[in-house]
Amino acid sequence: MTSCIKSQLKVWLNDQCKILNPGDYASLAPASQNSRAFVHHTDHFKGAIHAYQFIGDHTKIFGIITPAGFEHMFRGLGELYSGPMWPNADLERVAEKLNTGVANVMTEFDVITVPDHELVEPQAWRVSENQLPGSQKPYFLRNRTGPSAVLGGTAVRPYVTGAESGNRFLSGGIRFPDVDHCFYVSDGYLEATINDADSSRIGPGEVAWLPAGTHFDIKPVSSYFKVFMYSQPGGLGDLVYATGKDKPHAVLNCMIPDSPSPFDRAKLSQYKSEFKFDLI
Repeated sequence: MTSCIKSQLKVWLNDQCKILNPGDYASLAPASQNSRAFVHHTDHFKGAIHAYQFIGDHTKIFGIITPAGFEHMFRGLGELYSGPMWPNADLERVAEKLNTGVANVMTEFDVITVPDHELVEPQAWRVSENQLPGSQKPYFLRNRTGPSAVLGGTAVRPYVTGAESGNRFLSGGIRFPDVDHCFYVSDGYLEATINDADSSRIGPGEVAWLPAGTHFDIKPVSSYFKVFMYSQPGGLGDLVYATGKDKPHAVLNCMIPDSPSPFDRAKLSQYKSEFKFDLI
C-alpha cells in the first residue's frame, strides 16, 4: 500500500493510473502470504502490474509492506549516502541500475519486470473510488472518502480493512493481547506511555511499534494531529471505528469540533466480546 504524504505521486495499477495528492491512497493486496511487492519500477505481482513515479520536487510517501524484509531490496539497489537531505539525482544512472539490478534480485523478492507494458495516462477519479472495494483487488481511495467514524475528538478513516488485505496486514490506556500496532505520526504530536514507563512525545515522521500484549496510553498534545495506524484486524483503529461509526465524518470540508463530544469510556467494555482488549 502507498499513501501520499507530501507533493504528488503518479501510480499505475494494471490499466489504471491516478495522480495521488496528500491523503490519497493506492493499495495492492497480497495474493498469497509469501507475496511481496513495492518497487520503483514496473513489475508483475501475482497477475497485477503496478508502478509509481515521483512528480513533485519533494515527494513524500508512506508505505506498509508485508511480510517484512522487502527493504533489503532497496539497500541492495541503492547507494550509501550520509548527507543531511539527499544528493543530486542522476536519473540515467538510477534507471540503468534499476533495469539491471531488479533482474538480479527478482527471485529473492518476487519482482518480475514487464518492460513492454504500456503505461496509460492519468485518469479522473471515479465515484467508485470514494469507498473501499470490500475485496482483495487493486484499488485507489481518494482523500477524505470511504468509511469514517468520530469518537470524542478523534476522526477515524480506514484505508484498508481485513477484507481488502486478506487479514495479512501486520500492520486511554489499553492492551491488546493478540494484536500488534504501528503508529506513524504525520502531523501534530502524540504523547505515548508504554507499559507504565515514562511518557514519550512522538512527532511528525516518527513511528511507535507496539507488539501484542503492550499496555499503552496515547493522547494528543497538539490541537490537531494525524496518525496512520496499522494492526491486524481487531486493533485500536477497528475498535474506535466500531464505537464511533454512528457519527461519520463524511463531509469533505467538515471540520472536527473544537471540543470533543463526550463519551463514556466505560461503554467500550461492551465491545470486549467482539474485540479482545483490556482497559487499564
